[in-house]
Amino acid sequence: MTDDPRPGIRPDVVASAAGDVSSRHLAGTGGAALVIAGALAATLRPASEMTASLFGRAATLLSLDPRAFWIWWAVIAGLSVFIVWLWTARGRASRRGRAIGWPAAVAGVAHLGWVLSAQTGLLVPAIVLLALTVGSLCLVVWRLAKYRASWLEHLATDPGWGLALGFVTVEALVSVPVIVESYSLVESDLYL
Repeated sequence: MTDDPRPGIRPDVVASAAGDVSSRHLAGTGGAALVIAGALAATLRPASEMTASLFGRAATLLSLDPRAFWIWWAVIAGLSVFIVWLWTARGRASRRGRAIGWPAAVAGVAHLGWVLSAQTGLLVPAIVLLALTVGSLCLVVWRLAKYRASWLEHLATDPGWGLALGFVTVEALVSVPVIVESYSLVESDLYL
């Protein structure tokens, strides 16, 4: 029996939480903050301007209505909860939090780059960065699903990243007609 005056508290959790913050911990925080920054950049523009520079005349029936970008407010809320949780004692000690650090950082940089390049109408960089965002968010969500956690940890970590992956995937699918029309890949009068 130990002489620990705090029964029920695991010493490994306390030691890890009291230790130094890892670079993966900082990368996860930075990644979530950059996704939030990209989401804010996408949602703070007037609704008529959000998709105009990328979609322009290529706006099709498959293009998203600018109101669809309001989903980013749910992503912002979810990732804000994630950042707060990540800096708690249990968050710093979490294997899940450490596992997503670098993929989250890549997702954050790629997402912000995608939003900014799409808003300026740079199609090729926007599509490349969008693909990188989808891939890195898939890795983040896969790593979150890989490790068991309490329901509270799932509630703090999963919704923001899952919603971000979902909407970015929809954006990737919606970008297909833009690419087709911009590069005249289909030679017909078919209106996508």
